[in-house]
Amino acid sequence: MNSNDIINSLRQNVPVNLAFNNQERLENFAGRIGSQIEADSLSLMNAFTDESFLRKMDLRGKMF
Repeated sequence: MNSNDIINSLRQNVPVNLAFNNQERLENFAGRIGSQIEADSLSLMNAFTDESFLRKMDLRGKMF
């Protein structure tokens, strides 16, 4: 890949599957993820607990 190809690939929304072990609480999980990506832990907690978001993403009953 050249530099332009790399930049273009970063601009796309690409689905990612994540798996994390040893996170006892949802708050710990959000903090861990928040420290590794752009989203902050509060935004992640809101998404994790938002029923309409979970339904839209087909995640209801699949997380935690």
